[in-house]
Amino acid sequence: CDTITDLLSEDNTKQDNVYNSEYTLEERVSGFLRHLGIPAHLNGYKYIRSAIIHTTNDIAELTPITQKLYPRLAREFDTSSGSIERSIRHAIGVSWRRGNKKLLSDVFGYSPDTIGTRQPTNSEYIAMAADDFRLRLKHETAL
Repeated sequence: CDTITDLLSEDNTKQDNVYNSEYTLEERVSGFLRHLGIPAHLNGYKYIRSAIIHTTNDIAELTPITQKLYPRLAREFDTSSGSIERSIRHAIGVSWRRGNKKLLSDVFGYSPDTIGTRQPTNSEYIAMAADDFRLRLKHETAL
């Protein structure tokens, strides 16, 4: 009985730590976004995931977001920059309304009371999420 409990707890620890080096960067970012409360079925989810991956590799992608990152994502996903922008804004809105308030507060620095009100802009959300993700990845800290 103790052996089964030990095995299950070890397996859960591995699954919860999305920063574990056994996972690919894409899997790690996906886990991070899932914890932030962005549903995977939204187009904005895949755009934000890709944006975080790009900015993890090159922070210069964020400046300016509408001239560099959106066109890159539009080419990557064969859509328009406007569609990228709208989908990301929608995904952020869903995350902001339904996401983990404690984690959103930790990542974005808003008090838990203000998290239902003013949501960050696309640039703020991507920059802060990418920075937090990069730091967690560097230190391999779990959520």
